[in-house]
Formats: sequence, C-alpha cells, structure tokens
Amino acid sequence: MESPLEKHARYFWSVRARYKMTGKPQVTRWAFSLIPATAAGMPPGGSCDLDEIPSTNFFRFITP
Repeated sequence: MESPLEKHARYFWSVRARYKMTGKPQVTRWAFSLIPATAAGMPPGGSCDLDEIPSTNFFRFITP
C-alpha cells in the first residue's frame, strides 16, 4: 500500500486480476462479496463507479 490505513476507519474495496495470456493483456471480472453489508451486520456505505457492483457488496473491514 502507498499510504497507511487510518485508525477507526471503514474501508470498502473490490479487486480484479490483470495478466497477459499469449502476450495479450487480460483482466478478470471485479470480485465482490455475495453477502450485502447489512446482512453481515455492517452499515452500508462507500461509493462505487462500477455499475456492476452494488456498494453494499464491496468487501469491507474496519480498522482498530
């Protein structure tokens, strides 16, 4: 990571792999949680520019 995480902060993220196959750039679909935040006992939140991932389905954690 380029900068340290803030204390007592909520973080939301999604990931995808980038790689080359036979010399051509490839990318996987965005990964996200199948359990919405509210069902996991966490408040919804965050913002997302990706229409295919509802913001309630980001992976999430809260720093100590």
